[in-house]
Amino acid sequence: YSLVITQNGCTSEPGTSQATVYTLPPKYTLSKSGTTEFCSGLGVTLSVPANQFFSYRWYKNNAVINGAQSNSYYATTSGDYYVMLTSVLSYCSNNSFVTTVTVYGCRAGDPAPDKVVEELVLYPNPSSGEVILEIPFDEMNPTSKILIYDATGKLVADETKSNSEVVKLDLSLLNNGIYFVRVITGEVTAEKKIIINK
Repeated sequence: YSLVITQNGCTSEPGTSQATVYTLPPKYTLSKSGTTEFCSGLGVTLSVPANQFFSYRWYKNNAVINGAQSNSYYATTSGDYYVMLTSVLSYCSNNSFVTTVTVYGCRAGDPAPDKVVEELVLYPNPSSGEVILEIPFDEMNPTSKILIYDATGKLVADETKSNSEVVKLDLSLLNNGIYFVRVITGEVTAEKKIIINK
């Protein structure tokens, strides 16, 4: 851009200035690890693609969620969630679309919309690393998907196991803290919080 000033018949030399227009971060639709309607005690991971050039800040009902500054968040309570993405180069920001999470007061094992949720038997809890899961055998679904999330909702481990009455997990490589173990067998999801304390 250039600017020329004319006054009393005199014209100045043009002054120039360069303007840079930055592109806003994308307006993402949040990815979801499962249903957003479930019984109390369970949760869902909301996420957007990771990008080293963006910082992240999560909001629930338009209020900042303290400490939630990664590209994913593990939601366990009802509310309207979204994440603000800010470019570390231009500092321009954009919000994702809102996702509504609904938590019902049902007990684990009661039907929840879109999916049946059951209580997961897991011990010892707290654990120093070795964990025992009890997964009822299902002839129609002979394997189960096991997902491990940390307290921020980040997926830290996953594996597929053949169903049996007792399944052993080695979580000894995880740091001390709170984790969530989710087991998906066909249309049935079970989940439980576990504390790793070595």
